[in-house]
Amino acid sequence: MKVRCIIKFCHDLGKTPTQTLKMIEDTKRKDLVSRSLVFKWHQKFAEGEESFEERQGRGRKRKYGATAETSIREALDADRRLTIQDLAEKFEMGYGTVQRILTDNLHMSKVN
Repeated sequence: MKVRCIIKFCHDLGKTPTQTLKMIEDTKRKDLVSRSLVFKWHQKFAEGEESFEERQGRGRKRKYGATAETSIREALDADRRLTIQDLAEKFEMGYGTVQRILTDNLHMSKVN
């Protein structure tokens, strides 16, 4: 966060990304920054970005939300013998998606 503030300050002064990187490397903060990071944030500030925080939502958006979790939980409450494959077919989801919902969201694990 501090490095982003420094990059924003240098951008506002009219420094180029290369000049900004050189200035940062001459300070104690040289181990906190890479060349690609300086260029990336310089570009963001040039495009009008005002926030210093990274935006959320990077990567692929989730297709299934809380309704899928409740549906899977209700199906398992009705029949505990259902497998991940059974649930995936029943709800027309991928095997990995059902497995992620069971382990990460519903905090379930395999018990022998």
